[in-house]
Amino acid sequence: MNSIYRDKKAANAAAGTNTSLAAAASVRRPRPSEAAALTALAVAAKGFWGYDAAFLDAALPELTVTPSDTTQHDIHVAVVSSSSSSSSPCLNSPGQNQEDEIAGVYRLDPAEDDDDDGATDTFDGVLRYLWIHPDRIGRGLGSLLWEHALRRAEQRGMRTLEVDADPHAEAFYLGMGAQRYGTVPSGTFKDRMLPLMSVDVKTALARIETRKEAAAVAV
Repeated sequence: MNSIYRDKKAANAAAGTNTSLAAAASVRRPRPSEAAALTALAVAAKGFWGYDAAFLDAALPELTVTPSDTTQHDIHVAVVSSSSSSSSPCLNSPGQNQEDEIAGVYRLDPAEDDDDDGATDTFDGVLRYLWIHPDRIGRGLGSLLWEHALRRAEQRGMRTLEVDADPHAEAFYLGMGAQRYGTVPSGTFKDRMLPLMSVDVKTALARIETRKEAAAVAV
């Protein structure tokens, strides 16, 4: 487990905020008016891993979500109500229901849309990103969005996915059943190599069901 993530889990436990939010969360498509909030979420999530301001400024084009992205791409967000989460800066857009907090986001693309960062005909789709706000990391939302992305991929006939992973998030994807098969240069820093992950959608979903069954038996 990444030490930064482990420290965050420990801090949540100490503060009494380590309970899962997954049961209280819903997943939906974002609105164009929420694009700025999604960009802020992506920057915050990237910054969680200790990258400095200069790095984040350079990476901003890759982290930016535009209003057209929300309608032209398969993007989904995890939303929790303020009554279900501890107090923290909310990532809502102006005019958005202040009871709804966007706590995570993912983007799923067909493989043919991916021209320059590693996907080949081997894959049917690409999980472009999966971001969780730092204040919500370790509370089940990553698993929630991962499962949703897999089921969405299954609905779209995608049997295999490539996962674009930050090095710090590699352990999360490995724990979810993905496998590392290579590396690819960063879109921002060409001398920085990022892990390329692959996942068999059917196998990963079966893994989730097995875990759910084991958890039910344990209860």
